[in-house]
Amino acid sequence: MNKEERFDKIEAYILGALTDQEKADFEQAIETDKELASELQLQQMEHEAMRILERNHLKAQFADWAVEKQQEQTTTKTVQMRTNRRPMRNRLAIAASFLVLVVAGFMVQTNYSSNALANEFMLPTNFGDRGNMGDANPLDEAFQAMENDDYQTAFNILDNLKNTAYADEALLYKAKAQYLNKDYAAAITTYQEMIASSSSSVNVQNAERGLVAAMLKQGKTEEAKALLTSMAENDQHTHQEEAQKLLEKQNSLWGRIAF
Repeated sequence: MNKEERFDKIEAYILGALTDQEKADFEQAIETDKELASELQLQQMEHEAMRILERNHLKAQFADWAVEKQQEQTTTKTVQMRTNRRPMRNRLAIAASFLVLVVAGFMVQTNYSSNALANEFMLPTNFGDRGNMGDANPLDEAFQAMENDDYQTAFNILDNLKNTAYADEALLYKAKAQYLNKDYAAAITTYQEMIASSSSSVNVQNAERGLVAAMLKQGKTEEAKALLTSMAENDQHTHQEEAQKLLEKQNSLWGRIAF
């Protein structure tokens, strides 16, 4: 379908003008065509905005009529006032377009901006998960500091664990602490150091996920997208599915608007 045919098909779907078979075919197409799904969402927003504006205008019109009746305006004066008004449909269309832009802008910032995608992709912080390191875990004090937002103390503790059996985990959590402290440039450097030096594929893959989030926070969208693509194409990557989903968001209509 060309652009005009897609618009007409979406409009017919929204207005309930499709046959049962056409409706089923269209809904099946939405499941596989992300672009079509985004266009449907936008047109539905336009219809909803127009409906709200027309309803509000109708209320205002009734109020105007009540005032006119109360003031006992003459027919001539009433006609003259109405003649001087702009065509209401045009005004509603302009207002609806503005409302759609406002709502769309809010949705893009909330769900598709670099900041939103980074928050979605970053591994959740679980200070209760210490791994299988035994009861005497030297990372506990660092975790406690991070939990209390005392990042400088956490950095000092984690730096002291270099050249120990906990070096890998310490470096990974140092990067996470830098990220939580909003020092994204430092987090990027630490994640890259982790990826280059660790012999643990799990830690490297977790670091790659953190690196993508930090890059997005820094506005390095192209670098983040390149790493995401590599992760999404790697069948052995722990976070392949999450990377694929994030790439879909970036490549969607809303994602392209955001970037």
